[in-house]
Amino acid sequence: MDIAIENLPAYEQISSEPIREAAAQFSAARASLHESKRSLIDAEQTLPCSQWKDAELSEAARNAGKPEPKRVHTQQHERRIADLGHEQRVCELAERRAEQSLVDALDEHGQMWVESIDAELANLDDAWTEQVRELIALHEKRSAVIATRSKVCGPSGRAGALGFKPSEIKGLDWATGTNDRQTGYVDAGSVFGALSDLGMPEPVAEKESQQHRPPTMPNVGPNRGRRDVENEIAERREFAERASSPERVEARQRRSELLRQQNEAARTAEVG
Repeated sequence: MDIAIENLPAYEQISSEPIREAAAQFSAARASLHESKRSLIDAEQTLPCSQWKDAELSEAARNAGKPEPKRVHTQQHERRIADLGHEQRVCELAERRAEQSLVDALDEHGQMWVESIDAELANLDDAWTEQVRELIALHEKRSAVIATRSKVCGPSGRAGALGFKPSEIKGLDWATGTNDRQTGYVDAGSVFGALSDLGMPEPVAEKESQQHRPPTMPNVGPNRGRRDVENEIAERREFAERASSPERVEARQRRSELLRQQNEAARTAEVG
């Protein structure tokens, strides 16, 4: 399996021990190379300071009629630059070696690592679904008690919807004049459905041809809204989903149907 090194998480987050160790060594090698480059650049930029220091000593000796001293500071600085240049080349070779070791580790253990990630994700998906199911059941019981209290004591002001401000909802363009004091409400059942689908693969919708279907409104076809058209679009979307990942789609449909039934029961309890 081809896994790009640049797509790897921090080595501490890698569960495969051989890959984690190789990634840690590569990270250390890159850090050493970066530090060697920084030190070399710093030494090269400060060389004029040593040269001027030797120039001041020579000028003072000439003015005093004495022999000029050796350019000790410049010579020492130039030797330091040479040593740092050598160190940078060594670090660069070490980084190449560590990178190749990481590539080899990914080639040998990458498939097994990905399979372990998928297995862990499947377990967490099941746990997530179970927790959302329990949350829905708790919401249903709580809604029934709220409904009973409203009948006995009068309206309590509690609602079966969640309020969100525009600043809390990302990815939408709000109309001019919208401010953070305004609040929109989303039915609790829709929130539970979104929680169930959180992290699941996005459906792959088939691209519809716009030829011979000039829109009467921006981005809206003339037949949108008709039940037969919407059903056809839904069927196409479901077919595209099944073609891309049938197993995940079937699991997602089972969860959605269960949540739909539980949400319907919760709404019935609230109304009752």
